Amino acid sequence: MSTVIVITNLTASSQHALEYACRLGQQEPARIILLHVFSFSAGVAGEGVTMAALNDVYQYEESAMKQEMDSMKERYPGVALEARVVAGNFEETLLEEIVLSEASLVITGAEGDYKDFMSWDNHVLNLFTDLPVPVIIVPSQAAFTGVKNLAFACNYRVDDPDEPVNILRKLWDLWHCRIHLVFVNKEGRAVTEGEQVNEQSWREALQRYDVVFHELGGQDVAQAVDAFCLEQSIDLLAIKPHRHGIWTNLFGTNNTRNFAHLNNIPVLALRAGRFD
Repeated sequence: MSTVIVITNLTASSQHALEYACRLGQQEPARIILLHVFSFSAGVAGEGVTMAALNDVYQYEESAMKQEMDSMKERYPGVALEARVVAGNFEETLLEEIVLSEASLVITGAEGDYKDFMSWDNHVLNLFTDLPVPVIIVPSQAAFTGVKNLAFACNYRVDDPDEPVNILRKLWDLWHCRIHLVFVNKEGRAVTEGEQVNEQSWREALQRYDVVFHELGGQDVAQAVDAFCLEQSIDLLAIKPHRHGIWTNLFGTNNTRNFAHLNNIPVLALRAGRFD
């Protein structure tokens, strides 16, 4: 049984992400850990906040977590659920929980739209570029109804297919879905001979699977992918995040507004080929 960590900040968005995880867990048995990190700055004590007051807040959040868990256990009795309220630094605590629980996936909600999400937790999004496991960001409008159509945004004319192909095979084994490889040709330039060879290597590696290749046009990558996902009824958009590249293009603060419509589509950030 794989382990999934769902991050909660005790909001409706977090509860929606937990429900998404439970529905996912119904299809593929999983141990789901609902994780809330209780943290405060070192300067809090100097602001006159007593330990007793902090303890009251901790107890309140622990009670809220229990209520959320009890509700989900009633609705999804077949899913193994655990709740953890941990005091500490968010980034360090999350990484520690991933290692200790041997988690294979992290799921989190988004606050309304990515503009709000970025504003309240930009450091979390930055952390996702470094996590050793995949992450799914679940917009509040998205409901899990199965993954029939998966889009993978990449440049199959240039990118090395070896690692992504292994990921795509795992995803197909998991969901038996149609996989759409999506490349946005911003410059509209003709394909070179070398790029044709590279694309063919992708096709040969995935020839046994239900895979469709798409080349999109347009200067705005986010807008092009957005329109494609809506047109093709994409259930999940997968990307390979890194510090400089498509992750920045899709979720960088300068492009947040352009990607607002993707609030209907969960985004899967794949890391290091892992998807157990």
